[in-house]
Amino acid sequence: MSLRQFRESDPPGELLRHRPWLVWIGSSAMARLPMAMTSLAMVLVGEAGTGSLAVGTQLAGIVNLCSGVFGPPAGRAFDRVELRAAVRLTLAGLAFILLAMLPVVWLGAPLWALYVLSVLLGLAMAGLWGGLRALLLVTVPAAQLRRAHFAESLLVEFAAVVGPALVAVLVMVGRVAAAIIVMAVLSLLAAWGMRRIPALPPASGTRTSLLPPRDVGTVGILVAIVGMGYGLLVAAAPLRMGEYGLDAGATGWFMAALSAGACLGGLAVSVRPVPARRARPVAAALLFGTALLVLPSAVATTGLAYGAALFVAGLGMVPLNGLLATEIESRLGLSRRAEGFSYFGSASVAGGAMGYFAVGALSGWCVPATVSLLSSALFAALAITLTCSHLKSRRPTLAG
Repeated sequence: MSLRQFRESDPPGELLRHRPWLVWIGSSAMARLPMAMTSLAMVLVGEAGTGSLAVGTQLAGIVNLCSGVFGPPAGRAFDRVELRAAVRLTLAGLAFILLAMLPVVWLGAPLWALYVLSVLLGLAMAGLWGGLRALLLVTVPAAQLRRAHFAESLLVEFAAVVGPALVAVLVMVGRVAAAIIVMAVLSLLAAWGMRRIPALPPASGTRTSLLPPRDVGTVGILVAIVGMGYGLLVAAAPLRMGEYGLDAGATGWFMAALSAGACLGGLAVSVRPVPARRARPVAAALLFGTALLVLPSAVATTGLAYGAALFVAGLGMVPLNGLLATEIESRLGLSRRAEGFSYFGSASVAGGAMGYFAVGALSGWCVPATVSLLSSALFAALAITLTCSHLKSRRPTLAG
């Protein structure tokens, strides 16, 4: 089917018949899974290499920090070369970094070696967050880009559900080395599959400022606030386990419930994406709805009720992230592709980190259930801000 035959009103089945997108979604899934597996895998690598879970937690933190902070510079570097080749080379490099961890797992290694490998792993992932999404610009017809961005956000949450569970299964079968090997193989398969994605030549022109463009930066702030709202829920979950007589290790199941709710919401908007002309009022409505949906998690009295409440709270996650991603895409053109989407990823990571820091700072001042109320208040405040902005300017886009 030629690109000219696509219309924004076409049913989702039309996109499913577009072969380049099918290749991209399969390759992107194989690339996303290792990234979703990394945090838990690095915790276990640290334990295997040093005998300390605390060291493993530090390694996971280093990977996440490097992938977030260095996302925009890596994205800018990607934009200066042919993007498909850069993504494929980075995926191959990611696989080799993972394989270099096997001697650490089998033989042990100095602590500094684990830190170096963690930094390298984070740097490799930094460019992939924006690079993978930027390739949509040449893989999907313009009329279907909004639907494709919502589907990509759904894929990210799906990987967040499957990734940690896959690590747990592989560790049961062959210890952490099995998880590392599978992550490396998936990265290599993704690099191989990407050879059939259309090439994206280097961007014309270069930017010198380290700060994001104003329009992208405005949407990035919204991404960070949304990320903080959900980050509060995620960070508070381990602290809630004691209320239900559970060990902190059970937190993963509750996080899976949150991500499963996000996937369900993502399925809905992937089938029927939000039109650009209604972006701001729909975003405000989603934020108001999320503020209400978060409230049951504050009053859940059993573990089952808490899991169900988190499932409900996650329903708006993919619709909101997909909507924000399409807003960034509409401001990029073909000159700020990977860099612009890297700001999206970095803002989301920063928002989640702020949620963790806030919970840590408040842990001695309030009961963990109160955090859900703070999350709800944050979503409501952002919804009110967007509503007032919409009534004042009457512009449909989120950043005016």
